[in-house]
Amino acid sequence: MSPKGAALALLSAVTYAAFIIAGRKSSFAAMPSMEVIFFVCLFSSVIFGGKSILAGTLQLPPSRTAFGCLLVISLFCTVFALKMLTYGIRALGASTSSMLNMLEPVVSVIAGTLIFSEALNIRTVTGCVLIVAASILTVKGDRK
Repeated sequence: MSPKGAALALLSAVTYAAFIIAGRKSSFAAMPSMEVIFFVCLFSSVIFGGKSILAGTLQLPPSRTAFGCLLVISLFCTVFALKMLTYGIRALGASTSSMLNMLEPVVSVIAGTLIFSEALNIRTVTGCVLIVAASILTVKGDRK
């Protein structure tokens, strides 16, 4: 494991936690969720688009079909997912939403297997079982 990769993963976890907590406790918690999503997407686009332009690595979709696919992915996998996350934070609270969101890798493995016929191996199945068990234990522990 590279130190840079580990540092970026840790930074990702910290920023994700900040977003979850801010979604429940900050001044923007009272904003409508679609406005929050708009600003998250806007700032992300400006930051990462700007970085790509400055680095000279920005690539536009090569065809209308690719552009359409990117549009569907951005709407479904980003906007819809963020809408459900912000709804979950407001309905369940930050900690419960975050714990249930830990199931994301399990859903990804199931989708990859069913949609793309990806092969399962014992390590992947073991990891999924551990994630589900940890999620259940964590949520049950919060109820006590």
